[in-house]
Amino acid sequence: SFFQPPICDNPCLEDLGMQVSTPDQSLLAPVVRDYASTLQLDITLNFPSNHFSKPRQERGIHIHVFCLPIRPNWFGLFPRVPLIKMPFAFGYRLAEGAQLAFAPGSGLGRGKILYDPEGRAVAEILGTNVYVLFELGRQGNLAPLLLRKVLDLALQAMTEDLARLSSYNPERLGVTLDHLRRDTEAQDHRRKAEVQAEVRKKYWEECKGRFQDEALFLEREIKAVEETIEEYSLLITAEAQRLKESRKRLKFLQGTQEESEIYKKEFDCLLEIPEVREVLVQNWVVSIFTDTIFAEHGKRLYKLGSFRINVHFNGQLAIKNLTDPYGFYDHPHIWDGKPCLGNIRVGLAKLIGEFQLMAAAQVLIDFLKTINPKDWYTPIENWQEMPQ
Repeated sequence: SFFQPPICDNPCLEDLGMQVSTPDQSLLAPVVRDYASTLQLDITLNFPSNHFSKPRQERGIHIHVFCLPIRPNWFGLFPRVPLIKMPFAFGYRLAEGAQLAFAPGSGLGRGKILYDPEGRAVAEILGTNVYVLFELGRQGNLAPLLLRKVLDLALQAMTEDLARLSSYNPERLGVTLDHLRRDTEAQDHRRKAEVQAEVRKKYWEECKGRFQDEALFLEREIKAVEETIEEYSLLITAEAQRLKESRKRLKFLQGTQEESEIYKKEFDCLLEIPEVREVLVQNWVVSIFTDTIFAEHGKRLYKLGSFRINVHFNGQLAIKNLTDPYGFYDHPHIWDGKPCLGNIRVGLAKLIGEFQLMAAAQVLIDFLKTINPKDWYTPIENWQEMPQ
């Protein structure tokens, strides 16, 4: 199970800014219509403003978005169910400012808790009532796909109730649910492909802009070198070598299709690293999001959390722990986003400078998995030990 401490001591939901934006129900309505039509059942979609909705007894399936069957607060003052920060659901990064969820460790409404493949509590079912435990309505265009995934989990868990409500026989009901799951998987695949294609395109555009700037610099450099050769005969040998290397690099950068494919292939290889969950490119920064990182030390295994690695094209580097930081320590070897790279710093800088981001990412992931007590800022025992 996935548990985290409350993100805030303030028990008032409104004080946490949860009413700043209104959930976009219009994006979710087509999903509800699709499932209702396919199953030939009534399905309701509820967005209670106070995050409390009593279980409904009417015939059909009732979805309650980001709320509980019990009041989250006692008398509007004291928290009955604390809130946690949930950065990911079903493998997707949730929208910034909309990463709150109800903590499953408090019993919730005493129904059946449903978990996504990574062990995060995403819903609770009471009879034919489905309570979504995270901010589903504020996920923009991702919300319909997340709702489908929640419904697929919930419908699988309430097959007895569905058999009672539906006009289908058990065999046909199973085939129908399998058909809905396949549709969800197809939409999931299309979305990931579209996101990857968009980020890949943006990555190449950023690289191309960088190449153009460097090409202009090298053209000026070549001219300066030629003038230097004429003026300083004693430096002819050294400066002639600089001229040769600069011209070689300029010729490489002025290529188009061949170099484009090289860097696109480099980006694809980066996405194939098993620990890489997602890659974003923006404003000369490549952000690499990892899956949960585990590290061994003293024959013990520790869960360090999911990281965001920001690689700047100018060589700067920042690594933040998104899920399990220990105060200002993101990792035994990282304080406030600043890693202590030791003897790998020079080689890593060379890889980044040559745009070999796949190799650089692999080096950094190996760095996250490697623990050296002589150099750490804080002991690894401050992170959760995992059973083996």
